[in-house]
Amino acid sequence: MRARLALGSILLIIGFLTYQTGISIIRDQNTLATPYINKIISYLTISQNVFYELLVYFGGIVVIIGFLISVSTMSTPKVIHVEKTIKPGSKPTPQKVSDVPSCKFCGASITEDDIFCPECNKALK
Repeated sequence: MRARLALGSILLIIGFLTYQTGISIIRDQNTLATPYINKIISYLTISQNVFYELLVYFGGIVVIIGFLISVSTMSTPKVIHVEKTIKPGSKPTPQKVSDVPSCKFCGASITEDDIFCPECNKALK
């Protein structure tokens, strides 16, 4: 779970930096990254303007993916497994079976006609 959160955070940062680099190059052509990016563009068969636009769009998409991974990781419920162990030679305790209906939230006694629990005031149906 922490690995997914770290991955989402790293994608968020990389996407943001890529997006900002593309925007700053489009806005003013004199940035520190321009010579390096022009060298990369010389190996490709696309124009500079198309490459800069792709930087912006790619950065934005990576930011969204990183954000979604981070949020989905934080909202995943934790599952707790509880196991009941019985010591050898001991008998399991029988559960009481009652004919009187009880509230599924607080366990208070209710009647068949009750719509709300008289103790916790939660809806029964």
